[in-house]
Amino acid sequence: MKKILVLVLGLLLFCAGCAFAWATIIATAEAIAQLVVAIDPDAVKVAKISQIAVTGLEAVEATYNSYEADKTGVGKLAAFQAAVEAVQQNLPADLAAAQITNPTTKARVTAAVNIILDYVDALAGQVPSMAQKTAALRGIRGAGAIPKVMSKRQIIDQWKSEVCNGDKTCAQLVQ
Repeated sequence: MKKILVLVLGLLLFCAGCAFAWATIIATAEAIAQLVVAIDPDAVKVAKISQIAVTGLEAVEATYNSYEADKTGVGKLAAFQAAVEAVQQNLPADLAAAQITNPTTKARVTAAVNIILDYVDALAGQVPSMAQKTAALRGIRGAGAIPKVMSKRQIIDQWKSEVCNGDKTCAQLVQ
């Protein structure tokens, strides 16, 4: 009985962590648009990437939650897989197509996109039928092994270190 209780509590804590992380990873995508000021010639491009990331993450979140609620449901895995693949393929392609000219902006947006891709890849890596393809895509991107799903704190810390590089205003964008 104790083992079952520990397992149930562990799953509840894991799921609670997922809920917080969804909000944080989506906030990360939304914050991309705030990395540049409106007068920056790259502002429109960056805003578009931000919106693409938010839309993709919302689709991944919805299909993931649906899949997790009923792993045997018809089409739920396929829907989750399609949402993940759309983010994995489209977000890097859209970033490259944007041709951001400011080197600092480009580095920051690329770092933010990589955080998002790590999060999505980590979710996909938890599904056995998706792990191999995700690992291959990460290899093509030069991203290394599939990471573990990040917590809210890990996403914030990664944002601060990889995107902001000590910029306090930037660090406040994702909380």
